[in-house]
Amino acid sequence: MLRTALIHGAVDLATEAEFRLGELRVDPSRLAVSRNGRSVSVEPRVMMVLLVLAQAGGRVVSRGELLDRCWDGRVVGDNAVQRVISRIRHLAATLGGFEIETIPKVGYLVRPSALPSVD
Repeated sequence: MLRTALIHGAVDLATEAEFRLGELRVDPSRLAVSRNGRSVSVEPRVMMVLLVLAQAGGRVVSRGELLDRCWDGRVVGDNAVQRVISRIRHLAATLGGFEIETIPKVGYLVRPSALPSVD
């Protein structure tokens, strides 16, 4: 199972261990996602949201939880979460291996077929 250092606190990327998401290797502290030797760098906020969704283990994560954990509860514009989810979807389209599902008026989840696994 994926290590969850701060399950209900703000995400600290420097302390998070590498994990797998389907065929992807995700390295939070290096802001890198790779597959088959191809590596893509992502923004810190994108990595935070991806990490929280992966840590949820198939559970739906609400917009409020994402704001608490990834924006440290700061008030942000309505499109802040959607912008990051869009970037994660682009990452999934680029590297493959997972999908983010939107549950209208509830939240987001990583499709169950792409739940993280331990190396």
